[in-house]
Amino acid sequence: MTVVSAIIPCLAEETAIGPVVTAVLAQNVDEVVVVDGGSKDRTVERAKAAGARVIVEPRRGYGRAILAGIAAVRNDAEIVVFLDGDGSDPAERIPDLVSPIAAGKCVFALGSRVRGAREPGSLSPQQLLAGHAPRLWRRFHRPVAFSCNPLR
Repeated sequence: MTVVSAIIPCLAEETAIGPVVTAVLAQNVDEVVVVDGGSKDRTVERAKAAGARVIVEPRRGYGRAILAGIAAVRNDAEIVVFLDGDGSDPAERIPDLVSPIAAGKCVFALGSRVRGAREPGSLSPQQLLAGHAPRLWRRFHRPVAFSCNPLR
């Protein structure tokens, strides 16, 4: 079986986080990591009660929360799914996203669109020149998918 981890960065999502975690776990996700950015409400308590492992990132920012979540996932995680904590991402679509990856029908590779072949117009010149992905990759020792190229 493929190990799937979900990362949910959040800030002040007391009302939504419990149902979001419950919905994600119902999709056969192996772990849910909620990264809290310093909520002053009961977000942390409700995420834990719903079954999530909670990481508190004291520095604010979505990017910092994402990076903290990546660093916290299980070592054997093969697929990492990102969702928002407000319930705007439909958890019931996780199997549609994960199944082709787990079956080997879709390959995720670091920088595949930046460094390798890509569809014309798939990235703007700013994206091509940004060059942040390789630096982020070196900071972490687990796979991070940046794009998907379906196998033909």
